[in-house]
Amino acid sequence: MTSKLGLEQEIIFTDKKGWVRNSRDVLDDPRLQTAEFFDEEGLLCQGEVKTNPFETVTETILDLYFKLRFVDFVSQEHGAYAVPMSEVGAGKGQHNLINPKVRDRITIYNQLFGKDNVISLLSNSGGHGHFSHLPHQAASQQVLLNSLE
Repeated sequence: MTSKLGLEQEIIFTDKKGWVRNSRDVLDDPRLQTAEFFDEEGLLCQGEVKTNPFETVTETILDLYFKLRFVDFVSQEHGAYAVPMSEVGAGKGQHNLINPKVRDRITIYNQLFGKDNVISLLSNSGGHGHFSHLPHQAASQQVLLNSLE
């Protein structure tokens, strides 16, 4: 049994000039609403693209590439661009309170961390990976994950 890798890449929607674009119209597109690999995030200018779990980095990157291209294609039909990065604290992203899953998460975050901290948290998200756990290689996996930070 080998470990598997899955990636989650945050994207930000921008306009043609690269400015943050709050994109309810893109998020409401039925192709993204039904795509299992796409999730809305805490701000209306953000989304997340998820890969399937694979045993090789090459397979994972190819999966991510094609899914990012699809999201960008859909975005451009709405006059937006999907850029693989986070909102990076620009402060122009509006809270995504329409999606119940996101709204509930933001409500809980506000109670736990306070509104000012939640704004910072939501606007500074980024890509990350998930690795399957192999009990007989726990120490090696920990060393690998620490080296990737």
